[in-house]
Amino acid sequence: MKRKILSMVLVGAMGAVLLAGCGNAGSTENAENTGGAGNTSQKEEAAAPQETEADVSAAPEENGDMAGADAGNSDKVITGFDWLAEEEPDSMHYKEYEEKLGEITAEMVPEGFSIGVVSMASSNDYWQDVNAGVQERCDELGIEVAVQYCNGPADFEGQLTAAETLYNAKYDAYIFSPEGDANLVEITKKITDEGYPVINAYCSELADATMYIGSIDSQTAIESAKKAIEIVGNDGIVAVAEGDVASKLAQTRTYYFMDYLKKNSNITVEEIPAQWDPTTARTMTTDLLTANPDVSYIWCNNDDLALGVYEGLREANATDKCTVVGTDGTSAGLNSVKSGEVYGTFWNNPVLIGKLSVDACVRAAIGQDIPRVVMVDAEFVTVDSVDDYIKK
Repeated sequence: MKRKILSMVLVGAMGAVLLAGCGNAGSTENAENTGGAGNTSQKEEAAAPQETEADVSAAPEENGDMAGADAGNSDKVITGFDWLAEEEPDSMHYKEYEEKLGEITAEMVPEGFSIGVVSMASSNDYWQDVNAGVQERCDELGIEVAVQYCNGPADFEGQLTAAETLYNAKYDAYIFSPEGDANLVEITKKITDEGYPVINAYCSELADATMYIGSIDSQTAIESAKKAIEIVGNDGIVAVAEGDVASKLAQTRTYYFMDYLKKNSNITVEEIPAQWDPTTARTMTTDLLTANPDVSYIWCNNDDLALGVYEGLREANATDKCTVVGTDGTSAGLNSVKSGEVYGTFWNNPVLIGKLSVDACVRAAIGQDIPRVVMVDAEFVTVDSVDDYIKK
């Protein structure tokens, strides 16, 4: 199996601001599962880099109460996406999946097998953790791996260039974590059409990927809404700090949270449209709490926003009146929980997602019958349990 070796590469400098920003929305086309992808060599002559890949978002839906929710006659919480992981019937929990298919061993890996990884920005330690899992599992299995990061949460062009570089290097399988809903769509379809697996390691969802691996954000949002009711009661005022209002990830985390509270309580929800920016989250939180000191719970679309929100509460002298909850379980988020600042975070096991993604590449390449979606739990972490998760 002829392969061109790439060393581990970091594309560009680390971003100045720690953002998780899973980029901007764009519809993707539905496609059949390519889980039975073969292991034959790619063409000796790699195609020229694509120039038509979408690297900008579609215009966001009209902002306002539950923007994008219940559009037209649909009863869906979010609309405008042709494929959603939470609606995929061919789904399995990772424990059931591993029990059914068995362990991947080094002996099962094809000789010379290689994986190219295109990640989100290395400035966010969540993606460092995902790729630590990728690297660890590749080392265990003797797989050649190259990881390329993009330069920041809106570096769509840089991420596409990284994907094209790895495609032209003729790897046997790929792990993509797109910055935005419209990014890496065409090159993913190109690769899977040629019979090679592309594993979608969380965040923005690729309709043509062989498998999506990650937590189901609609469920995380519902669990956070339940936590809000538990803390606030059936009445009160809470808020949600949002990422990019055009992205599917931010819409899911925001609107499922709001929808559950609307249907199951008398709680009023305020929106903090922070666009993944912790500084914006801090300023808007201070303004919100100054104008409305009765806000008593704020759920944040990621941990970076949670850190910004907490600083906003500090400036508004409201840290003892309002509970802050984050999402993702980054190192910074977990340490804030440990310090007693952020109350809790929903940790979704990034290292496990990385390891499962490597195994999925091998499973697809050797022809195992794999599901379209493999679900990983999002576990709620507080100061009482945080030490266990920091060790992970």
